[in-house]
Amino acid sequence: MIERICHIDNELEDSIFLFGARQTGKSTFLRQKSHRRLSAYIDVYLKEEIKEEALVRNLNTFQRFLEVAALTDGEMINNNNIAQDFEHLVIQELRAWLSYKESMEQLSYWRAYTGQEVDAVIGDARVAIEIKSVEEVLPRHLKGLKTFASDYPESKLLIVSLDPINRKMGDVECIYIIDFFRRLWSEGI
Repeated sequence: MIERICHIDNELEDSIFLFGARQTGKSTFLRQKSHRRLSAYIDVYLKEEIKEEALVRNLNTFQRFLEVAALTDGEMINNNNIAQDFEHLVIQELRAWLSYKESMEQLSYWRAYTGQEVDAVIGDARVAIEIKSVEEVLPRHLKGLKTFASDYPESKLLIVSLDPINRKMGDVECIYIIDFFRRLWSEGI
């Protein structure tokens, strides 16, 4: 996405600086001689790159990508806070799902006085979800859910992560984020 177009005087009179690719933190510098070339670049990008991406991949997934991109337009991804961004993505998907199905259930979080917490609670403790940006779920990642379960033993307990191996760890179901999204939108949770 183009953030700024700055016209430069002097020897670069007709040049245009395009600052983009904000999602990767890189900037693109293009020197163009006319507005026609700029229009052509944008036209090619929109018509070819995005169209090709939509054809190559699953159209539903691409549509969801565009929706997420629209929701986060103007936000910089901070690599130092990738765990928070990961959690934010899952929370936004849960909000979208609850809204889409016109659910009366509320989305909240839970925190004990001891500091243990659960990132997402759906309804009246029907489902508790811990979100971890880890490639391997370990027993220590389940502490918040276990504490929650002692107060709400009937709750369905999930941990959503980057761990590609779906499995049960006691009463907690560990599910890979992509599988979680697929299940959420196909059969619900």
